[in-house]
Amino acid sequence: MNSNNSPYKFNAKEFDAETGNYYYGARYYDPKFSIWLSVDPLAEEYPSWTPYHYAHNNPLRYIDPTGMSADDVIIKGKLADKATEQLNASTSLEITRDKKTGKLSATGEAETKSDQLLLEAIKDEKRTVKIKATERNKEGGSFIFGDVFNGSRQKKNGDVIAKQTLNPNQAKIIEEFAEMPEGSIAKHSVLEAYLGAKNDPGAYPQQKDAYLRAHNETNVIYPAGGYRKIAEKKSIRREIIRLPFSGVRVLLVKPGGQRTLFD
Repeated sequence: MNSNNSPYKFNAKEFDAETGNYYYGARYYDPKFSIWLSVDPLAEEYPSWTPYHYAHNNPLRYIDPTGMSADDVIIKGKLADKATEQLNASTSLEITRDKKTGKLSATGEAETKSDQLLLEAIKDEKRTVKIKATERNKEGGSFIFGDVFNGSRQKKNGDVIAKQTLNPNQAKIIEEFAEMPEGSIAKHSVLEAYLGAKNDPGAYPQQKDAYLRAHNETNVIYPAGGYRKIAEKKSIRREIIRLPFSGVRVLLVKPGGQRTLFD
């Protein structure tokens, strides 16, 4: 077949000769004005953007292969900037974050396996990682210790949205006390969420086997972020002290010293 006669052209999407538009599966795209002709089915997830935009009006930075939002790693929350700084410190890549959407982009060379996986997570068209960067020390009635695996949700089209909670304040204290590389917990958090989405799409947060698969694989690829093994080698433990009026203080303790994680 002559390529000029093929209905599949720009982005390998079907061209509608009658209208001059491209069909992306979820909606039609007008190439003349770079807009969609109907509302994004996922528009509620992006209230600060017009539901008719293409790739957040920045196709050099984002992709939108389905017409239903651009794919990326997203960091939101009160401490999102701090989490991004920590992630940046852990990688040879140059990570930047869009202030409106929370989406990350990466430039530079991925020099290690963990950086290659991080870059894959950022560019993956089928899986989105959402990191909630919080200053809270509890989630769902349980203490946060650095980060929390929140499982994932699989959409009808097969795409997966993974979620993870990260406390950058705690991460900094843990890294300093355990002599871990700066940003290693933030990086571990992103990779763990991404691998959870790949290995066990749709796993709920309490699904321990899904968490362990993601956690253990992350430690193999990026051992510098594996706090548990590092803590075991250095005899680091956590202590919870009950304070008056129902308060608690959580300590990190090792031979020759201790430090308050939070109270």
